[in-house]
Amino acid sequence: INVPPGAGKTTVLHDFAAWATARDRAIRGCFFGHSLGIAARSSNRLRKTLERVAPIRANADLMELGLEVHAEATLAMDYGVFKPGSRSDMWRADQFNVVQADGIFSDEKEPTWSAFGFDGGYLGNRLNIGLADDLEMKKYLGNPDVIQARREQYEDEMETRIEPGGLFALVGQRLHREDLYGYALSMGIKTLDDDGDYDIDEHTINEEPQKYVHIKFQAHYDEKCAGLKGPHHATTAVPY
Repeated sequence: INVPPGAGKTTVLHDFAAWATARDRAIRGCFFGHSLGIAARSSNRLRKTLERVAPIRANADLMELGLEVHAEATLAMDYGVFKPGSRSDMWRADQFNVVQADGIFSDEKEPTWSAFGFDGGYLGNRLNIGLADDLEMKKYLGNPDVIQARREQYEDEMETRIEPGGLFALVGQRLHREDLYGYALSMGIKTLDDDGDYDIDEHTINEEPQKYVHIKFQAHYDEKCAGLKGPHHATTAVPY
């Protein structure tokens, strides 16, 4: 998913992860980032959302602008407690297990949610959902060796963790023609022919089917930007 900065993509990933957890407490998910610290911010934000027992109060300034309202409930109020009651149960910023619907833990060795970055070690978890947010940084895109190493780690230690039927979402802003987003769009699905050989190359922009579905949100839509005297970019412009 390619999204301009400030559009709320990180919040959307958080909300999706919260919804998926409430829907299936046995889920195994992971937040990926360009560093473990960045990825852990996302998992910790989700952890705090799941453990919250009092509704959030909206920011007064944003309320006045009509951009926020007070929350009426929490996930724990609507779907039951997620945070384990024992101190011995895993409930850390970078990985945590939620209480299952029957009050006990899943027998899976993987945590409910975890975090992983390019600077981390080997990732052995099997996952149902992988959410990769802002994996790229401009400082890495000028070195071909670093670009290649990050591509290999992306394929070998991130993509391969997803179980059949799972979801891997790569979300961010395009930074360079050689970035991971363009690389992912060049990937084709590897299929075997009758002789056990691959029908198409692992990476090809001209073959179908592609591995990823491309969802793009532009920074500006000319056809939706209109005022009485042409483009209207003021804060009073009608939203769309």
